[in-house]
Amino acid sequence: MGEEEYVKLSDNILKAEKLFLLLFFAFAFIFTFVYSAMDKNVVVEDAPLSYIDSWMVKDPDGNTFSAGRNYTREQKLEGDYEIVATLPDDVTDNMVLFFKPCWRNLVYINGQLRWKKALKGEISIPTG
Repeated sequence: MGEEEYVKLSDNILKAEKLFLLLFFAFAFIFTFVYSAMDKNVVVEDAPLSYIDSWMVKDPDGNTFSAGRNYTREQKLEGDYEIVATLPDDVTDNMVLFFKPCWRNLVYINGQLRWKKALKGEISIPTG
């Protein structure tokens, strides 16, 4: 192989490397743009809110009591509490259930685990 052919081959390889890098960065930019546009955690400000005003609470000793939208207690809560409520009638597909979890929480809807909030150091497992 002559020197001229070698230079030509080197130029072609360099051009191919530049094209590959250009395509790679273009793909990375487009992927990042599309991925960020698909963020499902965006809250729509005009979305109507429905509150569950009555919750049935079962403490670790088996005692049950009714709690309203907000529940506070002076003493430290220890053990597992079961909190049960009926979802509003106007719940449809693609709606979001939101509550402020403070401890380890498991959320079941119709007996199916839908969300698990882990304790510090555990892995949080989102479910469908």
